[in-house]
Amino acid sequence: SSMMPSGTPSSASGTFSPIPTMIQQIFTEDFNDGWGIFIDGGDDVRRYRGRKQERKKGSASLEIRNGNEEASSATTSNLFDNNDWKNIIKSSEKLTVTFWFYPFSFERNENWFLEYKTDDSNWVVAAEFMQFGARDFNQNTMLGFANDVAQDVTVELKNRDDGTYPNLASLSNSITFRFRCDASGKGDKVYIDNVVLDAIGNS
Repeated sequence: SSMMPSGTPSSASGTFSPIPTMIQQIFTEDFNDGWGIFIDGGDDVRRYRGRKQERKKGSASLEIRNGNEEASSATTSNLFDNNDWKNIIKSSEKLTVTFWFYPFSFERNENWFLEYKTDDSNWVVAAEFMQFGARDFNQNTMLGFANDVAQDVTVELKNRDDGTYPNLASLSNSITFRFRCDASGKGDKVYIDNVVLDAIGNS
């Protein structure tokens, strides 16, 4: 048996076992062999196979640049197209996206986003990543970054403005998510790799 941490009340002496949270991996994508379930939005999206520091591992990463909405976005196909995934998602409490990123040449206060869309909704911002040279993980609404500093992050697919989660069980048609760059030029790029979508908990 493991040592109890100091300050733990003695009443917590093994009579209560919390149910472990169920985590099911839905997919993982490293872009080495292609796009996977991601869709190339246009001119400002590509699979990048250049310098090694712009990928976590393997031979390629996803590059998004500039600030041209769809053309600067890499979007998943409808996750409900896979019936197994649909069943897992609809019986889960929430979804998380874990990934590695490497930002390059963003000006101060330029940003990029992870967004999701359910059924007929508009895009909902789950996380905003802003270049201000320091990382602020106290609030999940905005994650700071410094150029040329790689980070591993996990983002919950929830509305960053009001903290609400989509009701996955009630979804009928679709759920997708995307990475969207909102910078000012073709030289402003973020490289994304090792994308993992997990379903958390059982509803």
